[in-house]
Amino acid sequence: SQEREKICQALANRGVTTIPSSGNFITIDVGRPAMPVYEAMLRSGVIVRPIGGYGMPNHLRSTICLPEENERMLDALFFAFLPVVKGLSSLNRLTIIGVGLIGGSLARALRKWGRVGEIVGSGRSSSHLQRALELGVVDRYELDPAEAVKGADLVVVAVPVAATHTVLQSIAPHINKKVVVTDVGSVKGSVVSDAESALGDRFGRFVPGHPIAGVEHSGVEAAFSTLFVDRKVILTPVDG
Repeated sequence: SQEREKICQALANRGVTTIPSSGNFITIDVGRPAMPVYEAMLRSGVIVRPIGGYGMPNHLRSTICLPEENERMLDALFFAFLPVVKGLSSLNRLTIIGVGLIGGSLARALRKWGRVGEIVGSGRSSSHLQRALELGVVDRYELDPAEAVKGADLVVVAVPVAATHTVLQSIAPHINKKVVVTDVGSVKGSVVSDAESALGDRFGRFVPGHPIAGVEHSGVEAAFSTLFVDRKVILTPVDG
């Protein structure tokens, strides 16, 4: 079927092999003991069948379902392959300044996989932030970035590059000494310079970043949880 072919191709693109079958299921070789992968998928609300009892301890069997259910299965499977991402389980509060496509997609991904406690949005437009709240992208919002960053573990600055200095300057006195601050700007020279000037002795908490991801649409309504799947993020080392 078309759905079977789509699933097999998506798995093949990630180097995951399958065993051909004429039934309405796919047998997936996860390349490792399957039970931890099964348990991780179960925690994500996706049910597959471990078949170790049939002498196949590295395999899972998944029923071919509706397209959206198949996508959810693939998302859960691929996420279960990412032990580094699982380390984000201790992220209690995320603040996103500029809740658009990039920031909103990050929020959706972390929420989908249960890797964040609270998501706080901030920006200039209350109507825009209210829409993010209605869509479930953020739990609450603050128009004042200084209020938004209080108690955050991670602050993502997703504003136009020209606004970076102003935003960082406004939050500098209010970020704690353990927070990580990052950005999503496509240029780094001016951003690093702005961060060094604005953050002062907190500059060492800044990790310049540029996710290589995007679609033709923009804004929080375009945000989706799998935007960063199979995408890279460029991090720029700085002294500080």
